[in-house]
Amino acid sequence: LEYDRHKKQSGAYIHPKYGITPEQFNTMMVEQNNSCAICGVTAEEYGKRFSIDHCHTTGTVRGLLCMHCNTALGHFRDDVESLERAVKYLENTHEAV
Repeated sequence: LEYDRHKKQSGAYIHPKYGITPEQFNTMMVEQNNSCAICGVTAEEYGKRFSIDHCHTTGTVRGLLCMHCNTALGHFRDDVESLERAVKYLENTHEAV
């Protein structure tokens, strides 16, 4: 969904916290084909505005994610090795359908 200045999270809220404007948010949405950068769910399917994902160390904005993907990264504390172990776990325990 396109960023709406009239929503609870207004442009004044987004800019100081993430350093992007509503226009930049909308540009990112277009660049990501209006979908989550990880799982690919579209904004239309999701029905909510995507979260602005950022590096907690540097503050750099990385992309726009659905709440599920953004929360998952947070639970893994952005640790690549833990995420790789999780992928291996799923690959090794995935049952053929």
